[in-house]
Amino acid sequence: MRQLLLLIFYSTSTIQLSNAQDNKFLLSGNTTDCKTHKNIKGVELKLFCSDGRTLETFSDSLGSYYFDSFLLKKNMKYVVTTEVTRDLGYINSSGRYKFGTFDSVSNKNIKQDFCLVRIEPCTLGTFRIYFKKNSEEKYYVDTLSMDLESYIMFMNDNPSFVIEINSNCSFDEKNPDSLSKKRAEYLKNILIKKGINKDRVVIKALGIKHPSVTKDQINKFQSLKEKEEANRSNRIVFFQIIRKDFPVDNKSQKIIDTNDTE
Repeated sequence: MRQLLLLIFYSTSTIQLSNAQDNKFLLSGNTTDCKTHKNIKGVELKLFCSDGRTLETFSDSLGSYYFDSFLLKKNMKYVVTTEVTRDLGYINSSGRYKFGTFDSVSNKNIKQDFCLVRIEPCTLGTFRIYFKKNSEEKYYVDTLSMDLESYIMFMNDNPSFVIEINSNCSFDEKNPDSLSKKRAEYLKNILIKKGINKDRVVIKALGIKHPSVTKDQINKFQSLKEKEEANRSNRIVFFQIIRKDFPVDNKSQKIIDTNDTE
């Protein structure tokens, strides 16, 4: 009888321990280069918790990271993302991942990989964008996309900086004053969507007031190709820093809504 009771106690304890282990959550993943798929070491990962905590770790030499069950509490909401500096030479293209540690979640081993894009340093004084003729949205993207992401990263790293977007048009475009304003507003909205405070971006629609190549100079060109190249150079929008005194809010980042359900 005593042996039977001990067996029942042992079996019950084993089941309870097993259930407790099954209810533990683990978050892990890898950080890799989007193009080469190689592992990236030293990427900082931050975990924002709904109880106000902010946890962090770094990817190892294999590009791996994890937050174990001692850090992940039950019945909580979390957001994990990467915090990449310009020195590392990458930006995060995978966004933020949201999850909850509720009993209704079937998979307790949560896997979230992050793909990062290598960037080239952005030369802030010569950052330029060229638009297509009569377009307020279509611009030349041969190297622009990476430069624009780099500039956005720079702005996020320097929250006290205020920039001015100077937008121009060519002589052969329709309604240049209105078009240059729309181009500047379009780029400003991109920055705002990427988290830049709207008050940190000033727009200046110049129309055809300050051309890179004057109309007289263009008229002297013999070929249509030369004239088009000159006009193209006038469809320029460039960014410049005008102030470095924007008030900075040093409060820690908080989770507002993770859209998770129990």
